[in-house]
Amino acid sequence: MNILQEADEIVHRDRNHDYGNPLDNHSFTAELWNSFLARRKGPLTARDVCWMNILQKITRDSHKPKRDNLTDVAGYAANMEMIEYELNK
Repeated sequence: MNILQEADEIVHRDRNHDYGNPLDNHSFTAELWNSFLARRKGPLTARDVCWMNILQKITRDSHKPKRDNLTDVAGYAANMEMIEYELNK
């Protein structure tokens, strides 16, 4: 199976089942990101990207709770901690 076939299978089966219709899922993510960005001042930072990824995991989990979502949220929080450390050295 090539990468395009693998992606097609993932998008149309597993991800669609786990996260729902892409239009619904990404629209909800866009709402959360727009709310987040409306409160931001200045350019996006690496830390902001972590928060936005967490918001996407929240969107996915709202459709179907999965342990993977919690693991990823913890990972993004760990990334923010690493970013803060690097910025404050």
